[in-house]
Amino acid sequence: MRKYLATSDKILSFTLSVFVFILLVDPTNSILKLKNIVFVVFVALSALHYPKVKIYAVLIIVAVYFIIVISFISGYVAVYQFDYSFTLGILKGFSSLILLFWIDKYRIIDKLTFPSLVICVIVIYTSIVFFYKPYLFNALYTFFIKHDTTMMTGRRSFLGREFVSFFYKSLPVLIVPASIYTYKCVNGQGAGRKYFIMMSLLLITLFLGGTRACMLAVVLIFAFNLLLRLSHSDVGKLLLIPIFVTFLLVFSVLIFSLISEKSEASNKVKFANLDSYSELLIKHPTILLSGQGAGSIFYSKGRRSMVVQTEWSYLEILRMFGIIGAAVIIILFFYPLFLIYKKRKILELWIPVFVGYMFYLFVGGTNPLLLGSTGMLVLLSAYSYALNPSYEMKEC
Repeated sequence: MRKYLATSDKILSFTLSVFVFILLVDPTNSILKLKNIVFVVFVALSALHYPKVKIYAVLIIVAVYFIIVISFISGYVAVYQFDYSFTLGILKGFSSLILLFWIDKYRIIDKLTFPSLVICVIVIYTSIVFFYKPYLFNALYTFFIKHDTTMMTGRRSFLGREFVSFFYKSLPVLIVPASIYTYKCVNGQGAGRKYFIMMSLLLITLFLGGTRACMLAVVLIFAFNLLLRLSHSDVGKLLLIPIFVTFLLVFSVLIFSLISEKSEASNKVKFANLDSYSELLIKHPTILLSGQGAGSIFYSKGRRSMVVQTEWSYLEILRMFGIIGAAVIIILFFYPLFLIYKKRKILELWIPVFVGYMFYLFVGGTNPLLLGSTGMLVLLSAYSYALNPSYEMKEC
């Protein structure tokens, strides 16, 4: 019996690794096309191995799908236009919540490292090819475009300087392992060279992503850990306050400069879309109560066309599901922060996981990264770390 359970545990762990790998490396499910199959297999194996499910998980899933269905019916009755493929995508995206049934059995955080390194290799290699082998880059670019634009490349201008971005669609997930390995490297938890290499690869790849949010996340992760390291010494404690104040002032100026940069195209689109939300809610105030429905279409001033979603993820959740529905879903995303902080005395890596997940929620707020499969993966990773007893220190 013990051999059977041990073998079953290994099979389940391996399947989880494959599932996480596919979600990260093939986020659009257009390269390997195995996401749905592996997900079904993993759920089936979990149900066989752990027949008992968590009641709170059942209630969460019922509540979320009730919100989706009710808001959709309200929007349909109100005769809003819909992109039904997007509606289906939302339904499929939230299906990952079924893994909450056994979330205290998974070690998802551990499974993020290898696929994150694969993404690092892909992004860094593509960036090198772009500058030194243009003909080879054209082949790579065509491949990514044909596979649902798995990676987007382009020139962007920030603060008067031009950058070439290489944004892999699951790239922001790397914020979590980047936070963990930066913490381990800067705060000297042994194996320094290994952690330094991991930290460097992850931070460089996030920076190459070229989005403001990812680039700011790199700065924040590194700065936070430096300040944390300073707080561990007497001399550092004396320098901590002036350095923190200086960093806060510089960072505030940087944020203001990035936000107010009128020449940057994405800024124009994003802030024009804020006007679109305002006008929509003034014209249809009932949306605040019942929501417009997942997949509903509205006019975007930034895009100058009808769109199904914009980069403002939290406003999108409000628009689609109304105030009450949005509150439930947003609490679902932020609750792991409370759980992790509550158990901070017994979770060895609570600081980097807390910080990494918080930064992901920040990045996800200005990019459509919360309601898809990768957003659900990060959500489940946070719950897994908070609820799996194997992450807890035995002596504390």
